[in-house]
Amino acid sequence: MEIAPFEPGHLAAIAPAWPFTLDGAARDELALRAAATADAGPAWSALIDGEPAACGGVVPLWTGVGEAWTFAGEAVGREALAFHRAVARGLAAAERGLRLHRVQAACHRDHVRGRRWLALLGFEEEGLMLHYGPEGHHFIRFAKVRTPWPTR
Repeated sequence: MEIAPFEPGHLAAIAPAWPFTLDGAARDELALRAAATADAGPAWSALIDGEPAACGGVVPLWTGVGEAWTFAGEAVGREALAFHRAVARGLAAAERGLRLHRVQAACHRDHVRGRRWLALLGFEEEGLMLHYGPEGHHFIRFAKVRTPWPTR
């Protein structure tokens, strides 16, 4: 697995895995904005055999808070541990570089593997977001919270 700078074409090349297809959201609005916005924050792509297998990043929402996003295809399963480690390093770098005290993410309520993975990355479930998905499906809000950086 190779980690490369994110390019919008990478996102389009990934055949989305469940639950994105389940919710009719092959491409999340946040990820599309991230792909199109120059100041959208750090983002990366995982390439397997030179082909995009996953994309992700952190979009700053306001001072100290960012929204993490990831789209992964089925090919990531072949290199799950390497992928997990790369994402953990990328999140840590984004937290430091953007001086974030909170990183949040959303996961489909029924996506058990995704929820477990977020927990392994250090995220905690905060609550149910009713009718959050594009097709009205329910999602769970997750967050990693750290002591805020000094503001002076």
